[in-house]
Amino acid sequence: MGPLLLTTHPVLHPYSYRRVFSLAWPVLLANIAHPLLGLVDTAVVGHLDSERYLAGVALGSSLMSFVFWGFNFLAMGISGFTSQSRGASRLDECSLILKKYLLVWLFLSCPLLLISPLLIDWSLGLMSVQEEVKEQAAIYLSIRSWGIPAILLTITINGWFLGLANTKIALIASLCSQGLNIILDLLFVLVFGMKTEGIALGTVIAEYASACLLMYFVLRTFSNHDWSWLNHKWASLTHNLQDVFKVSHQLFVRTFVLLFVIAYFNALSGSISSSLLAANAVLAIFITIISSSLDGFSAAAETLSGQAIGSKQKPAFRQVVETTGILSLLLAVFLTLVFWLLGPILINLLTNQPEIRALANQYLGYVVLMPALAFISYWLDGIFIGCRLTTQMRNVIVLSFILGFLPARFGFEAFFGSLNGHLIWICFCLFTLLRTMLMSVTFYNFYRRLKL
Repeated sequence: MGPLLLTTHPVLHPYSYRRVFSLAWPVLLANIAHPLLGLVDTAVVGHLDSERYLAGVALGSSLMSFVFWGFNFLAMGISGFTSQSRGASRLDECSLILKKYLLVWLFLSCPLLLISPLLIDWSLGLMSVQEEVKEQAAIYLSIRSWGIPAILLTITINGWFLGLANTKIALIASLCSQGLNIILDLLFVLVFGMKTEGIALGTVIAEYASACLLMYFVLRTFSNHDWSWLNHKWASLTHNLQDVFKVSHQLFVRTFVLLFVIAYFNALSGSISSSLLAANAVLAIFITIISSSLDGFSAAAETLSGQAIGSKQKPAFRQVVETTGILSLLLAVFLTLVFWLLGPILINLLTNQPEIRALANQYLGYVVLMPALAFISYWLDGIFIGCRLTTQMRNVIVLSFILGFLPARFGFEAFFGSLNGHLIWICFCLFTLLRTMLMSVTFYNFYRRLKL
């Protein structure tokens, strides 16, 4: 095994605040790079001559997030397996896990690429938005779909390195690809005069650049030209592959229900007006920054809890829970202050259209409230992944949608006669609150019965 795989931290206590922060900050910065890229995309199209470009890119991006975030179950699954194997000092098993998930990547990416035109037509057909917005979203998606194999490969390899407690790899790849993406966006739109298609094309090129860079890091991990990791027999790759698919399908359902809630939220916004959809697209950038930031400590919790479970040390697991939980709380307080104080300024930077600015400011309070509602569920997501509690994760999201979002949505419509922007945001907040409560109760019951 190469030096990247065997990276350790001898100076830091394995579950100290410094150790948690050393794992979290690269993930935090890498995650923030994605919404910051969306911020640049939104700013570029938000200053074009029509709001249909912003609304179209927003709709297309929300649907494309079904791929990027929806297939994040690959990263969650491989990280949980890898961190527990590393905690048990079974390093050869770590490389075998990667190869099994690369098989899953091939199994998923090729069919998805082939059927993507059908999926685009079907998904846009479900959206109750103006035809000109659908047209721009179709242009965006038809180009972005070519990046699906690169997206899934990036997700898989990032999850593997996270399980190995090497979080800086994801940061390096993300900064390089997102920097390239920003340059290409500005070049295609401002220099070449492209519109929606320029935003999409720049993103696809950057996605393949990221995947190639991550493959380079994988090959470099096995240093000194040690290619023996490629020589596992087919039987060893397929042995216990059902465990991989069991975890994957549970996380698949969980993630796609979560993304359906987001897409449903956007569809409800678009059914009221394209201006509301565009305003919520601006606020969605803030929500993504919040979730991506909180995911930094969630990723640290994911890696360290998996290692503690793999090494069968309950005191170490308790320390992981305490340190990552406290740091997540402090970050949530900081994010609340940032969007409370700077939210209106950021909105004005993102769009120069008065109606969209006014609507975004009108609903900004829900964004300010979101860190308090969501930070526990994001933090516990990491703990649950490290402990491979994937069934519980799936059940929490499904119940939160069925018992939270849907009753509120139809109840408000029945009581008030129609929905408006505030009612839609309240539905989303209730969903988030119920998710946090169910995650908390589930974790308490698990920890109380935990024996290592």
